Amino acid sequence: MACTLAAVKLGIPVTHVEAGLRSFDRGMPEEINRVLTDQISDLLYTTERAAATNLAREDDERSATSATSAVNHYIAKFITAEGAEDAEEDSTTRVRQVSFS
Repeated sequence: MACTLAAVKLGIPVTHVEAGLRSFDRGMPEEINRVLTDQISDLLYTTERAAATNLAREDDERSATSATSAVNHYIAKFITAEGAEDAEEDSTTRVRQVSFS
């Protein structure tokens, strides 16, 4: 949490992977960290639909992206396709799905 706050204060963009996950137990320190990190992050990546629903319920108007799509995007953009058996673009996410052998 301290690094996230420092990055925000220094103008460094913050990405929260696993945004929107909730236990709904405010007595857990991790739950407070999750909510605060979502609020101050520039980019939000969710791992499941329930997480996106939680963000919408909290009136977060920013769009969240599936973390699976983010990982596929990273693979397609930054890792060479050497050894890729097939690489095709998913028309719904516009992210290349790459399979490695």
